[in-house]
Parts: sequence; C-alpha cells; structure tokens
Amino acid sequence: MTQSELSIDLLEKCISEIRIWMAKNFLKLNDDKTEYILFGSQQQLEKIPSRRVSIGNFCTKNTTQVGNLGVILDSNMTMTAHISKITSASSYHLRNIRGIRKYLNRAAAEQLVHAFVSSRLDMSCGDEKNPWWYAQLDSSKPISKVVIYNREDCCGERLIGAEIRVGDDNKSPFNENAQCGATLTSAMIGSNPIEVICNKPIKGKYISVRLPGKKCLTLCEVEIYESVLVTHFVGAKQSSTRGAGGDANRAIDGNTNSIFNQNSCSHTAGESDKNPWWYADLGTPKPISKIVLYNRQDCCADRLIDAQVRVGNTSKSPFTDNVPCGSTVTSTMIESNPIEIVCNKPITGKYITVYLPGTKILTICEVEVYAGIW
Repeated sequence: MTQSELSIDLLEKCISEIRIWMAKNFLKLNDDKTEYILFGSQQQLEKIPSRRVSIGNFCTKNTTQVGNLGVILDSNMTMTAHISKITSASSYHLRNIRGIRKYLNRAAAEQLVHAFVSSRLDMSCGDEKNPWWYAQLDSSKPISKVVIYNREDCCGERLIGAEIRVGDDNKSPFNENAQCGATLTSAMIGSNPIEVICNKPIKGKYISVRLPGKKCLTLCEVEIYESVLVTHFVGAKQSSTRGAGGDANRAIDGNTNSIFNQNSCSHTAGESDKNPWWYADLGTPKPISKIVLYNRQDCCADRLIDAQVRVGNTSKSPFTDNVPCGSTVTSTMIESNPIEIVCNKPITGKYITVYLPGTKILTICEVEVYAGIW
C-alpha cells in the first residue's frame, strides 16, 4: 500500500469515528453533502491517484475547491476563485452605492461604506439554512421578557423574521416550545435593544432564537427576565370589613384555603357597600406580569364576576389612573380556581387593586402577584 493510499484509509477511519461521536451527541453528519479536498502544489497533486472516500453509505471523490464559512478554498491554495467571487459581488454593490451617492451627505455615505465593508468581512453569513441560537438555564423558569441587543455597526436587518421561543426542547426548529412575543419585524429592529415581551410567562429551560431561511444570525447580547412570586407586602386594605371577620390582609397571608370559615378570606361589609375594592401595597413599584386570584369555594364564587384588576401607583378608588391587567373577570373565568389574570405586558406599579363595580360584596381568599426580575 502506497503512502497516499494509507493516508486515504486513515481519513476514512477518522470520518467514521467522527460520525460515531456525533451520533452519541445527537448530531448528524450529512454524508451526501460532505466533501474532501487534497491540498498541494500542482506537481504534488498529479502524483496522487484519484480515489473515492467512503462516508457512511455514500462515496465521494476529491474535489478541486470547497466552501467553508463563506471562503472558497482551492486545492492549490491560490484563493483565485474566492477573490473572483468577492470582487464580483463588491463591484455590483459599489455600483449601487455610486448610484445613490448624490442623495447622501458625507456622514451617511461613510456609514454606508463602513457597513458594506463589515458585511464583506463577515464571511459566514448566508451559508447556513435556518440558523439558530439558544441559552440553557440551570432549570425551567417562568420567563416573561427577552431583550436582544442587535448590531449597530451594520446588518441590523438580519434579525427580521427571528422567532424567540421558551421551553424544554433544545432541538431545532424548537416547535415544541412556546413563542415569546411576536416575530421580529422591521419596525421592532428600529430600536436597540429589542424588547420581546411574552404574552404570558412561559416556563422553560431553553431560550432560543431561530431565523428561518438561508441567513446569518448575529446577536450582541441576550438578556432573559424571569417572573417570580412576590412574597413581601407592606399590607392590604379594602373599602370596608365584615364585622365577624374578613380582614384585607387575609388575602395575602400565603394561605390559599378557599373556605371562609377557615379564616383565610377577605370580606367587605355587605351588599350595601357600593363599588367595593381591595388593594395590596408592594412597598416599591415592580413590573407585574400575572395576578392569580383564589376565589371562595364554599359558596358565592359568582361575587367576583365583573371584578377589575389593575396595577399602578395610586391607592385611590376607583383606581382609574392604574393600568388594567388582563380582562375583567367573567362568569367563564370563575369556573376555574384559581383565576389566572395575565397582563398584556408587564405593568410597573406599587399597588395591586381589585375593584368591583356596583353594590356588592368583595371577597378574596388569596392573591398571588408575579413580578419580573428586570
């Protein structure tokens, strides 16, 4: 066996070991897309007979040039094909810039040329189909917001079409994970950083960014914000209190017991109380993403119908200066206990208020407040 034949055999064994390692790590080598190339001078290459290399169930013969991360490598390492490709593409774009130069001031023209040069230097772009990125947390957490810092030197538009997902699946295209917020649009990338707010907190271990199509994905920084249960309150107040019990602080005592006689539910004075209300004081403003109401289960669950939950910095009824969180409580919503009220987006405020229009009784067994860690 000649030295060149021995080298080919060693190459096949090496590829086989790589395939085994990739399979063990849930990766796959695309046999039919794998190429191999021999580098050397023209005289050296002429001495080596052409031979096919086995890659899995596929055989390929050596090629004279290959592409890697946007760079075209030829067997003689002259880089002629790569230089030709770059100069041809650059000439095309420079002609386009020349066509609009008269409409640009000097600063804008310099910025455009700088962006053009930077994009030419970024060789890996456009070679990968459906590029993706993900971050792994130490455990599943309720995520309420993801902030992405985009490039500012050029290429900000590359993020258009990106999807942010949260869940426990780390396999592209991450379809098992729930999407957080909207797919990135040209309007959204107009600001930096880009805030992507989940419609409701999504529990997951993996936060992924996926860009459909044959594109380049580049991220400068990703910030992930968790939604956590607030456990400290300054206190709670309500419009009136039933004489035989029903203090406002019962609704934030950490006890979710929904039987009034178990001394864990708040209760206003009676049906003569007009527009009853209840609020909790967080002490300092916090970004609130979700509020959970535990309703009575021994009776009277329908009393919470039409209740309005708001978040803000005023403690004055009817709390119209505060922002509504989610929708008004309906007859359908009280069929579940507890009642989850998800804010359309996080609302920053010091007071969590529950307001019930009309002459009614307001009774709440527990209120859980979820805030984002910004």
